[in-house]
Amino acid sequence: MFHRIRNFARNERGNIAIIGALLLLPILGVTGAVIDYSRISNAGDRLQAAVDAAAVAAARSGAPVKDMEQIAANMVLANYGENVDAIKTTVNTYELIVEVQDAIATSVLAAVGRPVFEITVVARVRNSLPMGGGNVATTDTNKLKRQLRARKRKLKNLSRHMTYEQRLRLERAINAQLKTMAQQGRGFVPGDVVLVE
Repeated sequence: MFHRIRNFARNERGNIAIIGALLLLPILGVTGAVIDYSRISNAGDRLQAAVDAAAVAAARSGAPVKDMEQIAANMVLANYGENVDAIKTTVNTYELIVEVQDAIATSVLAAVGRPVFEITVVARVRNSLPMGGGNVATTDTNKLKRQLRARKRKLKNLSRHMTYEQRLRLERAINAQLKTMAQQGRGFVPGDVVLVE
């Protein structure tokens, strides 16, 4: 009898099944959490794109402030495709800020006490002309736009002889410089709208 108990205690066959059974719950939990976080990230990206488009559309509309707020709200709802919890639009003289909050329901994270994940997205747009007076898009900027197109053509011809990496670095440097100039409120065509954040 003691011989069989000793053999059973020394027997190592079937350990993988026991270890696998013990690890199954944590593995499924981590997998579910990854799926929830990817859904949250995807919803955040979609919401950011919708808010960016809404901010640019509202700023370019040249409408009065109340209409700009309605345009931004309509654009967010149309582009995001789902209802959101809150939309806040702030219009300053040269800046329009759209802030949107939404709650994403989780499935696996709900089991650990996180049934809803809050997302807040902000888009900030600067304009070189005062906003909200109906005159944002009416300024004649043909000369400045021609100059900008000529610079783009010149840059395109210059970058034709560059490698892909060089072109990418140049494009990033130009975009960073344009973003800095837009944040400072200078250096872009009057009437043009620049997405800052």
